[in-house]
Amino acid sequence: MNRLKNNQYTIYDAQIIIYYCFLYKNHRIVELTNKARILTAFLIKNNVTIIVPASIIMEIFNKGFEKIISEYTSSKYPNQITGLTKKLSYVFEYRLQRKVEKNFNNMINSNWFEVRPHFPSEASIDDIIDFFKNINDKSKLNEFLNEKDRYDPVPSRIDMELIAFSKEISSPIISNDYDITFFAEELFEENLSDEIYPLKELNIYNN
Repeated sequence: MNRLKNNQYTIYDAQIIIYYCFLYKNHRIVELTNKARILTAFLIKNNVTIIVPASIIMEIFNKGFEKIISEYTSSKYPNQITGLTKKLSYVFEYRLQRKVEKNFNNMINSNWFEVRPHFPSEASIDDIIDFFKNINDKSKLNEFLNEKDRYDPVPSRIDMELIAFSKEISSPIISNDYDITFFAEELFEENLSDEIYPLKELNIYNN
């Protein structure tokens, strides 16, 4: 993580924010909540501001905390949450939702967190689209498409706006989203973003 401490800003994607906020009693997203919290404490200690474009916050609000919580507590993800030994009651799930929402509001209102309006140019978005549509390494591209289980390599508009935001403010992204991280080196080399670091690859325990 030491590579991050000399930056003025570090950008989080929506998933990292949720990992950080998903903490209620002994219930948390397996390992990822701990990682996000250790990373955040490290950045705060080194006076690095966590910054996101406003579209990321709107993405979370638009999805809603009820849906976010249900995605992690549903039977689809039986091993996602530590502390779960049986199906959650409606009351407990509601309390969990309210706690995560409270953690979120505390986070975005902290003095170490900044939400910045950002309106990328269409030219910058077009450059990112062109990059994904013209990836030369077909083997890596097929690996990516198989992992995402789709045919179109172009990420969502919000993901592309996050990539453009990284370039515009010359700050790294922390993400757990393959749409952002899979071609991190190539995006950086093509001057389409700053550095992009997958959360799972950061060594957070020896800093």
